[in-house]
Amino acid sequence: MSKSKDIINMMEMANLRPRNTGLSFFVWVDEMGEYRKDKHSTPRIKLAKDTPKNFIASVSINKNATVLAGDVDAGELTSVKKWVSLNYDLLIKHWKGDIDTFELFKKLQKV
Repeated sequence: MSKSKDIINMMEMANLRPRNTGLSFFVWVDEMGEYRKDKHSTPRIKLAKDTPKNFIASVSINKNATVLAGDVDAGELTSVKKWVSLNYDLLIKHWKGDIDTFELFKKLQKV
């Protein structure tokens, strides 16, 4: 996937700022991601560094989060894995559309 297509797809997602997650990234989450026109087979979040437009990676939402596209250094990936694990149930509910973005934002925990 091209970087410009990733940026366009991220605009269809809601973003969390670093102060909301405790991570050093902007995190993009997709409500009802499994129902999107361009749906993915794996639930995922997207990461951007410094500004929302600076896409760096897509990371799976699972118990052992992995980089699906892009690049994240080992230390940063450890933090992302911890955050995904901490919020796993909420992120999956959001991906499936069982909770909305407002509910997700209220309940997410920081690392």
